[in-house]
Amino acid sequence: MPFIERFPALQSSLCIAATCLLVAFDPLPSAAQELNHDLLFDIEIEVGGANTVGSTRLGDRGIYTITGGHFEGPTLKGKVLDGADWAIVRQDGTIDLDVRATLQTDDGDIIYMHYDGFLTAPPDVMAALGEGGAVIGDQYYMRTTPRFEVSKERLAWLNKSVFVGVGRITDTGVGYRVYTIK
Repeated sequence: MPFIERFPALQSSLCIAATCLLVAFDPLPSAAQELNHDLLFDIEIEVGGANTVGSTRLGDRGIYTITGGHFEGPTLKGKVLDGADWAIVRQDGTIDLDVRATLQTDDGDIIYMHYDGFLTAPPDVMAALGEGGAVIGDQYYMRTTPRFEVSKERLAWLNKSVFVGVGRITDTGVGYRVYTIK
């Protein structure tokens, strides 16, 4: 007698599990499985001087001071107070972004923002960026995943949502269009 036939309860459980798997992995996405987004805000971050740590075990580390900026979207508007980017240039030339900043809404609420991300491009474009040269936004890839911390109840949704930023280099630092993923 085959093993599975000796254990009818196991056979029944396996059939139920297989049915559940077929239902769970339905190849047609429902509305809840689609990636939808809304604009959170556009943000311009002014970057000041840099402190170069140099070559570390992770790559070439630089700390770039945030000196100001502003943000505006359908529900949030305000200014960038301060912060820094603890960036690493990896061996392949990709820059790992590690940014922490303090934002203040026009209503006076303080928002802590932290984001990780990447800035990468072909070597000639990265060299032009490093020298302050003009590059077109589609010549490089700059994406981030911001997270926020707030204490005000009316902004609590920022504490428990997912966000994605699409970045660009500006004359005074960086800018992002940040989306809320629904």
